[in-house]
Amino acid sequence: MAIEFNCSNPACQRHIAVDVSEAGHIVKCPYCGKFEQVPGSPAKPDFHGQLPQTKAEKHIPPASRVAHWVLSLTPFKRLLLGWGLGAALFTLLIAGQQLRLPWHFNAMAREISSIGAFRVAPLVNHSGTKLIYARETEDGIGLFLMNLATRQCHLVGAVDRAVSIPDNSFKLIGWSPDDSRLAFAVDSKQDQTITICDGDSGALQKTFPLCDNAKQKDFSMLDEVKEAVWLTGDSLLLMDSFHSLYLLNIKTSRMEELHGYTSLNGSPPYALARMSDHGIAYVDDGNVWSLDISTRQTQQLTCLTNATIEWLDYSPAKMAFLFCLTEPGSKRSLYQFDLNTTNLTRLTDTDTLKGQWIDGDTGIAYVGMANNSTYFLAIKPRYNALRTNLFGEHILAYSVAPRKDKVYAFAAIDQEPFSLWEYDIASQNLRNVVSGTNQPFVFSKIIPRSYGVAVKDNVPYYILTPPKMKARKKYPVVIDQPSAPYYDSGSQFLANAGIIYVSIYRDGPEPILAVYDQLLKNRNVDPHRIYLAGLSLRTAVVAGLVDEHPGLLRGVILLSPVAFPRIQDNVKDFPSIFISIGDEDFKQSQNATERFARDACRQLIGTKIIHHSNATHILNSTKLERERYEAVAKFILTDY
Repeated sequence: MAIEFNCSNPACQRHIAVDVSEAGHIVKCPYCGKFEQVPGSPAKPDFHGQLPQTKAEKHIPPASRVAHWVLSLTPFKRLLLGWGLGAALFTLLIAGQQLRLPWHFNAMAREISSIGAFRVAPLVNHSGTKLIYARETEDGIGLFLMNLATRQCHLVGAVDRAVSIPDNSFKLIGWSPDDSRLAFAVDSKQDQTITICDGDSGALQKTFPLCDNAKQKDFSMLDEVKEAVWLTGDSLLLMDSFHSLYLLNIKTSRMEELHGYTSLNGSPPYALARMSDHGIAYVDDGNVWSLDISTRQTQQLTCLTNATIEWLDYSPAKMAFLFCLTEPGSKRSLYQFDLNTTNLTRLTDTDTLKGQWIDGDTGIAYVGMANNSTYFLAIKPRYNALRTNLFGEHILAYSVAPRKDKVYAFAAIDQEPFSLWEYDIASQNLRNVVSGTNQPFVFSKIIPRSYGVAVKDNVPYYILTPPKMKARKKYPVVIDQPSAPYYDSGSQFLANAGIIYVSIYRDGPEPILAVYDQLLKNRNVDPHRIYLAGLSLRTAVVAGLVDEHPGLLRGVILLSPVAFPRIQDNVKDFPSIFISIGDEDFKQSQNATERFARDACRQLIGTKIIHHSNATHILNSTKLERERYEAVAKFILTDY
């Protein structure tokens, strides 16, 4: 017994005859190959619950069986099947990218980025028992108060918003002469606030929103505070960006202008020094001046022309100043100026930063330069046997304790991360006060730098290689432009993730090309996966090199970019692009990024853009740094 029907294909319409057991099943037209559903209902299963096997089923090839099964599904089930297959393919794609990342990728990122950068010099109270310092945290810049005996510390203030220049977003003022109060200034979104805390516990006592205070007075608007010193336990002397001077009375919460600006000199350097409880010295227009608070009288102390004076320090015992002086055509050197004799004496011959009195004002400390490239901390007390140079090239910032017996510095021994160190001048004892790492690394390691010189043009560079690098394996490379030879979380993470990191000591495209050629001779370098990175202004060099050599690089990494490569019409060979930019970066940079992304999309150029929330041109938290370099590593390792 057979079931007969015609093929539904208009081009075929041939007569088809099948066994009655095929009723309700899908069969293939033997003439045109179209699948057809046989009229009637399918046979019921036997007592074993199995459908009888037919000759037609035996001869359906595997591919036809799949189509047979798919067509037998309802439309809704077919839709679910399509979604499932799409999800499976997407999962396989993501899994494939993840397999290219090293094991413990996220753990390495968290570990390395936990080392927050220290900011500005730490300050110590007059009794030598407390210290305040600033350091990047997950949420911004934290201000920490430490007990120097126990080394226990806690947060007393924070910069928890996006800032363009992190070091200018706060000001550590320090302790009042009697150590009863601690002061610091922090920028907020609307204005700048001076915070007064208890000098021992750090408990909040008062806050002074400066712009609001200034609006209530009769004098001109107070601008951002650049320098500040304590006069007494109840009064602060402030200098704004126009070198105007103001007196803040803590008890009465009132502020008055002592000396308004005489010119539009709204630029650094800014320098203040306390001379007594009623007198201060300051720098303006390249000279040192004094101001008597009680009489409001100013006096010019030096008579210099076209000079720049920085880092002013005063010794009441010697009645002499220390400052760094730069004159036209000369290096910045350390000078001593005697008030009684008005003699100006040069103390150093090399480039010098921040001279300070030490050892009862009988000696000096300063940061000096060696070989025109590296800095060191010079300690020169009155006795030659106690004189020394500390930290080699790894000095970030320092200060001298009010007792002039100790020095506190953010510095590093060899290639370790920066730590906070205490140096006792008399005993010559160096003590680690705050470690650079919160705890030992488990998933990553601190990779030492090795140095090289490109044969062409003798271009020096340093290189970080992945740990346990295999002799026959090819690795991707990131060529970065000049960066300080310090520990850097970003470059350390890239190297730990399996990327060779190279930093060149010279600016410009020619040194980059010279090092590029040198790297091609390294058997561990993958010549097809070389990337070039640039931060801020150095993205202009990256853009220029890509314009001249569009097919040279696998990709470019633009961090907080101010310049972009040109994209020509119908471009055939162009590097992939990675862009990392803050959502509060300069408006022109954000607009330029959007235009570049549209142009790249039209030319089918691979472009990855990361927008960082609550970030300006410079990132100022460990969270943002981790977010940036995780994305950079994924961009390189997955060959976006």
